[in-house]
Amino acid sequence: MNEIFKKLKRKKFLTAACIAAGTGVAAGLIAAGSVLLALKLSEININAGWYVLIGLGVAAIAGGVAFWVLLPTDKKVAKEIDREHALNEKVQTMVAFAGDDGDMVELQRQDAEEKLRALPNRKPPFKSWWKYLVAPVLALAIFLPAVILPGAGSSQNHKQPEKEFNYSQRQAEALNQLIKDNEKSSLANADKTAVSTLLKTLENSLGDIKTERVMKSAVLSTVSFVDLQLFTPNSFDNVAYQLKKDDKTKLLAAALTEGVGFYKANTARFTKFEQVEEAEKGLVNSVRGKVAENTDALREEFRITFEDGVVEYIQSVNEIVTEALKAAKIDLQDLIKLQLEKFTKNAAAAVENVAGMNDEAFQRDRVNKIFETFADDLTGSLTAQSYNCIMDEYIRVKLVTIFEIDSSELPALDSGVRDEDGNIPDDEDEEDDRNPSGGIGNGDIIYGGNDNLYHVDTGTLSPYGDKIDEYYDIILRRIQDGEIDEETAAIIENYFQILYGGVKRPEEQD
Repeated sequence: MNEIFKKLKRKKFLTAACIAAGTGVAAGLIAAGSVLLALKLSEININAGWYVLIGLGVAAIAGGVAFWVLLPTDKKVAKEIDREHALNEKVQTMVAFAGDDGDMVELQRQDAEEKLRALPNRKPPFKSWWKYLVAPVLALAIFLPAVILPGAGSSQNHKQPEKEFNYSQRQAEALNQLIKDNEKSSLANADKTAVSTLLKTLENSLGDIKTERVMKSAVLSTVSFVDLQLFTPNSFDNVAYQLKKDDKTKLLAAALTEGVGFYKANTARFTKFEQVEEAEKGLVNSVRGKVAENTDALREEFRITFEDGVVEYIQSVNEIVTEALKAAKIDLQDLIKLQLEKFTKNAAAAVENVAGMNDEAFQRDRVNKIFETFADDLTGSLTAQSYNCIMDEYIRVKLVTIFEIDSSELPALDSGVRDEDGNIPDDEDEEDDRNPSGGIGNGDIIYGGNDNLYHVDTGTLSPYGDKIDEYYDIILRRIQDGEIDEETAAIIENYFQILYGGVKRPEEQD
C-alpha cells in the first residue's frame, strides 16, 4: 500500500482514538456527575468509589462504541480522501485493486499516488471540530456543580440530630389537669369518655418517647382524634352548606353557622378551663341571639300578603329545606334535622285552611308562632354543638401549649363540607365518598371522617383513613402487652370500630 496513504490512515486512526477517548471521558463525567448531583440533592451519601466505578464503566463503554464506529479502515479512509479532495474515486479504486497486477492497474495506481503526493498539508477548520466540544462542555457543566455542591455530610447541609424529648413533671401535671378539665366539662358522657381515653393513652405513651419528632406525632394525632370526636360529628355546617345554596334559605344557614360559630372570635382566650366555664354561662344567650337575629330576618321575608303569594312562598321554602336535609346526609335522629323537619311541618300546617284569614292575623297567629317555636328548639341543639366546638378548641390549644408545638402545625378542622376558604369535595363525589356524618371512603370501607394525622416518618399531615391500620396495630400491641387495663382497652376497641365503620347510612339503619 502506498506510504502516503498509510500515513493518512495513521493520522485518521489517531484522530478516531482521540475522539473516542474524549467521548468516553465526557460520558463518564456526565454519568458520575448526574448520579452525584442527584444523590446530593436527595441528601444521600454513598462511598466515593461508586462514583469512580460508574464513571469508568460508562467511559469504557461509550469510548469503545465511539472508537468502533470511527475506526478507520482502508475503504473508509479512501472514501473520505476522495470525498474531501474530489478525486473521483481514484483512491478507492487503488485500494480496491491493491492486490491485483497489470498494466492498467499499475497506471491507475501511479495516477492515484501522484494525486496523494499533491494533496495540500492543511489543518482542519474549526467548523469541523466544534461539534466535538459539545460533550466535554456538557460534562463539565454537570460534573463541576455536582462536585462543588455541598453534600449530605457537609457542614452546610448536614441534618441536625433529632432533639431529645424528656416528659417533664410540669407537662405531666398540665396534661393530667386537662384530663380533669374534660371530666368536669358538660360534654355528653360518650364524648367525655372517648376524649378522656385519648388523653390518657397519650399520657401513658409519653414516658417512652425519646425524641421531639415522635412526641409531636403523638400529640397531633391525639388532636386529630379529639377533633374527630368533638368537631366532625356536628351537623350544623353540613346542613348550612346545603341551605345556603338557595337565596330563600340563606338566613336559615346563617342561623346555624353563626349560632355555633360566634365563639371563634374569642377562641384565643380559651387557655384556661375557667374561661370555658365562663363562656358556658352565657352560651345559651349568645346562641339564641344569633339564632334570633337570623330567624327574625327570615320571618320578615315571610311577610308577604296572600295576594302576593305567601302560601306559595312558604311551600317553596319547605321544599328547599326538605331537599337540603336529604343532601346533607346526616343521621336520621340528628336534632337539627328533626327541628328543621318540625319547622317545615309547622309551616305546611300554617298555610292550610287559611280561607277567611286576613294577612295580619295570619302573620300574628301562625307565622310568628312558627318562628318562636323554631328559634327555641334550634337554640338548644346549637348550644350543645357550640359547646363541643369550644371544648375541642380548648383541648387543641392546651395540648400545643403544654408541649410547645407551633399552633400553625395543628391539623385543620374539616367536616367534609365547604369552609370559608372554599375548600369542598366535588359535588359528584359526595354521594360515593361521604357517609351521613362526613365519612370518607371509595371502596368497601367508609371511614368515620376525613381528619388529618401528623405522620412521624414524613412530617406531613395525612388523612387518618390512610394510617388508621398502622395506629390500630400500635394500640393493639399495647393492649396485648398488658399496658392498658381491660376497661380502657374495651373503650379503645369500640372507638376504633367506630372509626373503621363510620356511621350507618340511612338505608342500613334498623
